Amino acid sequence: MVTPYDAVIVRYGEIALKGPVVRKSFEERLCSNISDCLENVGIAHRIERRRGRILLKTSEARQASVSLSKVFGIVSTSPAVTTGSSVEEILASSLDLARHRIQMGTKFAVQTNRGDKSFPLTSQEINSKIGEAIRIETGAKVDLDNPEVKLGIDIREDTYIFDETVPG
Repeated sequence: MVTPYDAVIVRYGEIALKGPVVRKSFEERLCSNISDCLENVGIAHRIERRRGRILLKTSEARQASVSLSKVFGIVSTSPAVTTGSSVEEILASSLDLARHRIQMGTKFAVQTNRGDKSFPLTSQEINSKIGEAIRIETGAKVDLDNPEVKLGIDIREDTYIFDETVPG
């Protein structure tokens, strides 16, 4: 199955609780460890730090995500698709990714995190709009309690859409 992943969302834990100076130092060290890990397995990448997240740009996102699960300090990673932050772009990219993973009869859920609180819709409104479009497109069933596939949407300067989370 070929998916259009072009990024990895890296989530870290305790570092976020530190003061600004210590957090910056710890984030820099984590980024260095991430680069070392990916260089050791031959994965080309570019690291970006944005608002409490580390984002990797790479054409080998799934492999990178699995490799990073062994790096100390990482809570989880998700291979993701990068898109613009308009409702139309998010909808189109969500449907593209859903077509790869969600089929008729599959139970799914959409979960949105708005890092950009100026976005015109609430997380619940986005979940509803995207979920309804996927349901109509694929014939799948919405199940918020026990989904087989969770489609995550992380809205920031850009938007990142993912369908799996690899524990760290």
